[in-house]
Amino acid sequence: MAEGKTCIACSRETAFRCSRCRQVYYCSKKCQATHWKDGHRNECAAMQSSCTAQKKDDPEAVRLSGRSVTAGERSQGAQFSKSMIPKELRQGAIFADSPDGVNENLLLLLHGLGDKPAPYANLAKKMKLPQTATLAISGPLEIPMTDGGRAWYTAFDDDFELIQGVRGERRRLQSLEPTIALLQQLLQVLHEQGGWPYKRIHLFGFSQGGTVVLELVRRYSCPQ
Repeated sequence: MAEGKTCIACSRETAFRCSRCRQVYYCSKKCQATHWKDGHRNECAAMQSSCTAQKKDDPEAVRLSGRSVTAGERSQGAQFSKSMIPKELRQGAIFADSPDGVNENLLLLLHGLGDKPAPYANLAKKMKLPQTATLAISGPLEIPMTDGGRAWYTAFDDDFELIQGVRGERRRLQSLEPTIALLQQLLQVLHEQGGWPYKRIHLFGFSQGGTVVLELVRRYSCPQ
């Protein structure tokens, strides 16, 4: 969400802008409708054209979230390519732009044991979070006899029985170490190459994915 912006109709702080010209902000649909009737309907297209022309002439303009913005606006949006994901987490990974086209936040989704990224990408799509792009990624381990189901760390023994959390059992913890390292690498690349501020990257995990999220947050310390 954009910070330090105010509704043009009532001056309340807000983060939602006109989806057409992207130049004016509103705190509610009521304020947007009022301002539209008061004259924005006549100036919106002109503001959109003016903004587009200005950005085309700016040599520092970069492509972010499907629109041209100047380098100084990177905190309000960011870029993504699948190559940013470590190859171990890339299988079936699905990225989706924010439904309003403004990628100011990024939600990472980690599936449960034996699942795949697709159902979580569909969940994110149904959530329709404003100004939030989503990325559903894959666990690094394939589980046999699950039609491609994935895991974030070792969960089964050689007899395909669930490993129990008893004293001295270290297999789950040991296999979790490289997964945490991969996720730390992903966060760093998203920040340094994609321009995503750490504070705007959010984590969602279900079941085993939730365990990984908690462990990652417990350990991870970003530089800002």
